[in-house]
Amino acid sequence: MKRAMGHLSRWRANEFGKAAFLWNRRIRKTLVIQSDYAGLGDHLFLSHIPRIAKTTGDLEKVYVSRRSPFRDGAQRSLIWESNPYVDGFVDAGGWPISMPHTDDQLPSKKLSWLCRLGLENRILELDAGCNLLDQIMLKMGLEDGIRFHDPEVFVKITKREEFKSLTVYDPNFITNAGVLSEADVETYFRDNAVCVDAQMASRNKSLELRGVNRKIRTETLEDFCSLIVSCKELYCLTTGTATLAAALGKPCTVLYGSGVNRLYHHSKLHRYVCLSGKNGSSPEEIKQTGEPAEPLKN
Repeated sequence: MKRAMGHLSRWRANEFGKAAFLWNRRIRKTLVIQSDYAGLGDHLFLSHIPRIAKTTGDLEKVYVSRRSPFRDGAQRSLIWESNPYVDGFVDAGGWPISMPHTDDQLPSKKLSWLCRLGLENRILELDAGCNLLDQIMLKMGLEDGIRFHDPEVFVKITKREEFKSLTVYDPNFITNAGVLSEADVETYFRDNAVCVDAQMASRNKSLELRGVNRKIRTETLEDFCSLIVSCKELYCLTTGTATLAAALGKPCTVLYGSGVNRLYHHSKLHRYVCLSGKNGSSPEEIKQTGEPAEPLKN
């Protein structure tokens, strides 16, 4: 009973959110963006929306809801406060979009029907020729005629000379790196003759390399951005680091294991390599092809 009431409450909130979204957009010419997720990548997935809303539609104001959680207060400054297309923060909620599951699994028939009925506002799959950021744009009723958007940040990041010659690996992840072990990652670097000069200091969940003694601990998010744009090469897992690198225009190699939802492999800047989760097996490499931000052809 308690679970059923929770579902009803969420569906009711979704209907109210949709009604407010349509009212604000059509009558007030306003868009309120709300994320129900606190992660860096979660907010970056929405970062292109203010510019598109202001430049392609008849929207006059774009706000970010204060109901949006942030894992780190610096995210708010980097992504939203510095965005010239954002007019500020409001207490009102938006119509938050639920992101796809990070596991590589087919959605249940029940969830698919709930989405079709409009009771769930979740992305389950991508339209042909779209990445996740495109699908979010379309879900919000926006269209700029471009596909394979990358996230956007508007802070000028300073390059640092001490990182210029480094090949850096970030071993940290939060949600899902797939079926993957430290040995898988070490085998990949060894077999591909990649010499890792430094790795990010490990946090709660990581696949740290043995034998790489230099560990970098950045004090601020802006320092982390400086490391990303400055280093010679960047390797990471399926996590916010890859999404941030795309926002900064930095190509990187993303390592992952089986079980990761490839909808999160969204950038044509990056190379995505599946290590298959078994030490010594041949990795499968997926390279996004084509030019990023391609206009649609009529």
